[in-house]
Amino acid sequence: MLGERTDDRKHMIFTSIDPIKGRGPELARFDLDPGIDYLDFNISMDGSRLAVSGNPHGPIHVLSLRGNAEQVIPAKFNSSAGDFYWAADGKGLYVADRTKRGTELSYLDLHGNSHVLWVNPSGWDISARPSPDGRHLAIQSSSATSNIWMMENF
Repeated sequence: MLGERTDDRKHMIFTSIDPIKGRGPELARFDLDPGIDYLDFNISMDGSRLAVSGNPHGPIHVLSLRGNAEQVIPAKFNSSAGDFYWAADGKGLYVADRTKRGTELSYLDLHGNSHVLWVNPSGWDISARPSPDGRHLAIQSSSATSNIWMMENF
């Protein structure tokens, strides 16, 4: 799948890609606010749905690639949402958010209920990817610590 913004930045068009035949038909279209420079999307493991957001504060839209109605997950993010990835069973998403506690990784179900899984107090980036069988979760996180020293008359 390929996601491309239109030249006027008002839409994101998703098309299929075949390695031999090239670009295929349009699969979905998502309206964007051209004044917001944010976009994230992830296709479900079974290839039937697309989670997409055009605003770092939410919500997340679920677009069906099989003709079903769009669903909106009423997620509200404190800061700029990080990447989000589908859970293996397709019943929710793993999402990142920056809070006063640090960067949080949460499981977000399709009704907007969130459960914090991991907090990185000194981190700025976190994401998770499930194994295909849903039994394991790979968590990637970046963090930094620093100390400032001031020397006078050196």
